[in-house]
Amino acid sequence: MRKLSLILFTICIVCFLSSCMHYQLVSIDSKMQKTDNKEFIFENDTMVIYYNFYGINCPVSIRVFNKLESPLYIDWSKSAAIFSDKTDGYYSENALISATIDGVSYGNSTSGNINGVIYKNERVSFIAPKSFINRNTTSLCCSFFKPVGNSSEISLQTNNGPFPADRYVYNDESSMFKFRSFLTFSTKEDMSSPIYFERTFWASEIINTGNNPESLLYKPSNRFYMKKTTGFGKFMGCTIIAVTLIALAALSPASK
Repeated sequence: MRKLSLILFTICIVCFLSSCMHYQLVSIDSKMQKTDNKEFIFENDTMVIYYNFYGINCPVSIRVFNKLESPLYIDWSKSAAIFSDKTDGYYSENALISATIDGVSYGNSTSGNINGVIYKNERVSFIAPKSFINRNTTSLCCSFFKPVGNSSEISLQTNNGPFPADRYVYNDESSMFKFRSFLTFSTKEDMSSPIYFERTFWASEIINTGNNPESLLYKPSNRFYMKKTTGFGKFMGCTIIAVTLIALAALSPASK
């Protein structure tokens, strides 16, 4: 019974902390054309380029379709996002590891095997004729903006019905967040005779809300979100963790 009570208490903790989260939704705009779902698109005789920013902390996802009858190449080490005169490269030397651990416990010890794959983004991407590639490059934001100007009260449509939020609107001149995306292409594998592509983006809308963006019914490709715990939530989170540890210690066999 005491263990059941502790489980229920833990569930209440999760529900409480989730209610102490604050979210900021940010919509990106550009002079590029947009698809029906607000994905940015550019097309010429050589390629079709798509930009998608949906997700947390402004991820930059780029899809490129090669319209040529010959290969097309992108040099990611010479491509980047530029904001506040700072270059955030689309290529990193760091490798990512995707791993699983198969372990067996023996008393207080555990032994097992680690199985995984090391992924490393290629510096130059090859795009075969009449085909496309997707590239998740970098995340540009992690801190909340401090909106200026007047806000309007709106209702976000969620799985649980409408949810109130505050909305701020900006244009390309008044926006507090602007950046450029710079890409380097070539039809040569050695990247000679490069082709440069650059476009400017800005935050056109900022929405402050206490509702989790994953529950929204409308999730356009030009909108990203950030999240943080409120000051009260942080304080209560530490308090609840301390109480939980004390309860666990009281339930442990050593305490009996």
